[in-house]
Amino acid sequence: MELADWYSDAWTDWEMRAIPIETLGRELVDNMADMAHFGPIHYSAVKSFRNTMDGPTVEEVLAAQGQ
Repeated sequence: MELADWYSDAWTDWEMRAIPIETLGRELVDNMADMAHFGPIHYSAVKSFRNTMDGPTVEEVLAAQGQ
């Protein structure tokens, strides 16, 4: 892919949004920690997976490929 392709109409624009999730914090943490659910729920083959927890913040770093 050429850098000029970056601005092509074939791609959608990147957008960051805050989306409130109405659930219990416990369910979010359970979902973040459960690597095994990515295959059957998200149809993704996990290549690498890690979580970093810093106080109330959890960061997930995931590399996966759609099945």
